[in-house]
Amino acid sequence: MKLSFLQANYLLKPFYSLLVIFLLNQNAVLSQTPEVKEYAKEAPKTIEKSAIELAKYLTENETDTKQKVFNIYTWITYNIAIDTKEINRIKNKSHSIKQILKRQ
Repeated sequence: MKLSFLQANYLLKPFYSLLVIFLLNQNAVLSQTPEVKEYAKEAPKTIEKSAIELAKYLTENETDTKQKVFNIYTWITYNIAIDTKEINRIKNKSHSIKQILKRQ
């Protein structure tokens, strides 16, 4: 799945706080690395359309918070590719909110 910078930003917004916690506690988390779950690598396409449904899918079978965060991290690393050409194309342009929303 190749996303534009704005699409990736919109999709990942609900996960930012979890990702920040993961990154801040990276040494503690990685010293007890949770198991990589195969279902966390790829979610059904219908679920990927909603960040809330995706988060539920990735965390519903887990009780350990570290495993929940790791499942989300795993999905992000296997599924998100930033479109650097698009970033470079729009880097120096300013867009109105209407223009940004129109592209979604």
